[in-house]
Amino acid sequence: MSDGVLAEAFERAGIYSQAQEDTLVASPEPTPVALPPRNVRVFCDASCFGSYRPTNEQEVVGSYAFYIPEFEIKEGGIERGLTNTSLELLAAVNGAHAATSRNGFRPINVYTDSTHTQFWFNELRMRVRRKTNRSGWRDQDERTVEILERLRALMYTHNISAFLVKDDHAHHAVCHRLAKHTLRQALTPEQRRSIVSAARISDVLKQRATLLKKLAAIDEWLAENQELIDVAEQDRKAGDASCL
Repeated sequence: MSDGVLAEAFERAGIYSQAQEDTLVASPEPTPVALPPRNVRVFCDASCFGSYRPTNEQEVVGSYAFYIPEFEIKEGGIERGLTNTSLELLAAVNGAHAATSRNGFRPINVYTDSTHTQFWFNELRMRVRRKTNRSGWRDQDERTVEILERLRALMYTHNISAFLVKDDHAHHAVCHRLAKHTLRQALTPEQRRSIVSAARISDVLKQRATLLKKLAAIDEWLAENQELIDVAEQDRKAGDASCL
């Protein structure tokens, strides 16, 4: 029997030569595989142009966006005739639905800056757990009710929770920029110019407020140090008189 055949037989039996054992001992530890977090995170945000009223429903343009870091999914969309709160809710529901299509049955955490959205997520979660069909959203408009019905259907099959997130969170900032960019693409040139004008007016007002604060601080300092200023002025006048 050749040496190669013997070596293969020993290896199958778990018997190694001294050189093979030295190689196995000196081999580095396997690199641990980075597993994704247990919960899938969905960050969402919305942006709106115009003030919603029943008479100008089609004039209101809004956008929504969501970001799922675990799957690197970024998506935005345009909706007309929805309030900003409804757009925030739509962004969260669409993001949760996108996560369920890729996620399986892992828990989903939705992060939003809207207390209205967080309320409805927690409310429907409670209703599903208690197995109640109480519909307390009938005072909402028709499209918002449709969004809530979609959310309730997701709650029956998936574990979804909502949490508030700060605006300066890195992942939430991604959604915010995407929502703003999506909205700009849908606006007409006149609407874009009005946004620019409003932004410039806002900047001017902010600069004015900053200057007023600085002037108020200067006036306060002068009032606190008026006696020192008077003494310094008297010393200056005395010095001028001595020079004469």
